[in-house]
Parts: sequence; C-alpha cells; structure tokens
Amino acid sequence: MKRMEPDELGPPDLELCGLRIWVVGREYEQSEDYWDGNWLNVVACCASLSAEVWVRGPMVHLTGLRRWQLDLENVLRDLSGSAELATPEGDLSAVVEIDALGRGQMRVSITPDIMTENHSLTFQMDQSYLPEVIVSINQILAEYPIRTDRRRK
Repeated sequence: MKRMEPDELGPPDLELCGLRIWVVGREYEQSEDYWDGNWLNVVACCASLSAEVWVRGPMVHLTGLRRWQLDLENVLRDLSGSAELATPEGDLSAVVEIDALGRGQMRVSITPDIMTENHSLTFQMDQSYLPEVIVSINQILAEYPIRTDRRRK
C-alpha cells in the first residue's frame, strides 16, 4: 500500500469522536473469495488534545465492519449495550458503550507496531453520535460490498 500523507487523504470515510478512518481500497481487488476479497486497506488516525496515532494497512475486514454497524444500530435502538470494531491483528479496536440515558464512551486502542507500542484513548459521547457513523458505514459497504466465495454457492 502506497504511503499516503494526511493532506492527500481528503475527508475521512468514517469519523467518530477522535477516530478517523479513510478507506484506500481493497487489499486484493481481484479476489472474489470471502477471506481475501473482503480486506480493506485503510488509514486510521485517533487523536485527542495531547496525542495523535496513525496506522495504515489492510486491517479492516468488511464483515467486522458490518458487525460493528449492526451492533451500533442495536445500541442506538436499545440505548444500552456495546459495539466493538476489532481488527484481527490488534492494530485497531473501537468499543462504544451507551447507557440507558444515552450517555456513553468510546475506547480506542490503536498501534502502528503491536510488538512495541500500545495506545488507548477514551472519548465521552452520547447516542446522538451514532446515526452519522452508521450512515458512513453504510456508504463504505455500498462502495465495497461484502464478497462471498462463489464456489460455496
């Protein structure tokens, strides 16, 4: 994946509190199978007043993004619970928790090098933040539909 500088990225495809994610494209554009065909190359940044951490690479699987969207919809509907976006290698994790009053937080763990670094940031939020991120995930899934292995049909 070509290294893209922040000023080349444009507006993020997904933004929630201090977490911004840009989708660069599929890792294996020609692959139609479930596993290889659903990896997204992303650039992600999580920033607070005192820290900014960037990661990049093929770390988001579309099925994990879809699962996060469904869980966020459930949290918004029920005004309780949690929803987690997690990457298999542990580069990025975002956990949203909302209570019965609609108040909550998002905890982000992000690292460009899982062997030597670990960064965690927590943001206060409420349920009003969720509809916009759900729409953003819908747009990503519309542009990058989940692929299934044609041999399994």
